[in-house]
Amino acid sequence: MKYGNVSKTARFLIDRHLKQLEYTKNLNDECPNFPYLIHIEPTNICNLRCIHCIQNTMKRKRGMMDFKLFKKIVNEISQYSCALTLDMQGEPLLHKQILDFVKYSKEKDLFTSIITNATMLTKEVSKKLIELELDRIMFSFDSLDKSIYEEIRVRSNFENTLKNIINFLEFNVEAGFPVYTCFGMVIEEKNRDKIDDDIKLLYNMPLNEVFAFPMLNMLGDCECLEDNSVYNLMNNTEKENWPVCRVPWDHMAINWNGDVLACPVDFEGRFVIGNIEKETLHEIWNGSKMKVHRNALLNKDYSEIEKKGNLCKHCTCMWNEEYDIRDYSKFMTSFFIREISQLGPKIGKVGNSKKEINIKIKYLNTIKEKLEKKEPL
Repeated sequence: MKYGNVSKTARFLIDRHLKQLEYTKNLNDECPNFPYLIHIEPTNICNLRCIHCIQNTMKRKRGMMDFKLFKKIVNEISQYSCALTLDMQGEPLLHKQILDFVKYSKEKDLFTSIITNATMLTKEVSKKLIELELDRIMFSFDSLDKSIYEEIRVRSNFENTLKNIINFLEFNVEAGFPVYTCFGMVIEEKNRDKIDDDIKLLYNMPLNEVFAFPMLNMLGDCECLEDNSVYNLMNNTEKENWPVCRVPWDHMAINWNGDVLACPVDFEGRFVIGNIEKETLHEIWNGSKMKVHRNALLNKDYSEIEKKGNLCKHCTCMWNEEYDIRDYSKFMTSFFIREISQLGPKIGKVGNSKKEINIKIKYLNTIKEKLEKKEPL
């Protein structure tokens, strides 16, 4: 999204949503509207082994995206005003050229987001990301209780990682809030009882938003999902009434090696719809493989796309109330509000007055003191 001009971007968002709304009235396997979000995987290597993740079981070859390949992707999508997010199956900050990725994307006037576990978020990296005017950063951090956090985020260090995040928030305040800042928390058995209290505490920080996500079952490959309500819904719903996941009509995902996927949750690349080295994203978007994927969802017959393993048939993601594209009119407004809130000065829930912001900065200092003393938050 070209966020250099707020009014221009707002017009783009309105136009895209209205066109998609009209299109969904006659939903089919060819989508005339280019995706508004491209997921790019700088690497599928991660330094942590979170208990809700597939890093321990993923068999796909590990690697780092070549910067030339990244530039090829950005050069094409910059024509379409869509956004890109650096995420998927690895830790983006492990890529030695990640700052070059952000710099190039911003030079092309693209809305650029990163999802990070923040373990590699040094002061130098934080300052550079803010200087480059990264649009949005999400910190994956599941608990403000040290023992719970480290049980979930295996191999991480609670104090060091939270200090990294606090440093970023302080630098962002000093720079005038150029970066929209978020916490992302996965709701699971270990943190469920404390997550509401944690969210209240987090909003004492100069943050824009805190998300608490229901745990995904990663296409059925994650065995740690303890909430059976979605499975009960799946088992008690006639197949013809199953939702039609909106992702292949709104998103595309690109693995580090250039393989293109209809869904960023396809962590093994079980149904590759193309490769950016051989085709353009525009060609892939309505290519034969993408149409096969969309028809699998439309017809509730997933056999053609699941020849190499579980995909949509076993996924809990599409049962989220905002993921059925047939109900696009119901959640379009909330989509638009979330997107438009990230334009312009990134104030939002950070605070609307100097007094309020100063209170939140003092709270950061209190947290830092407790971390130094290794006291509970």
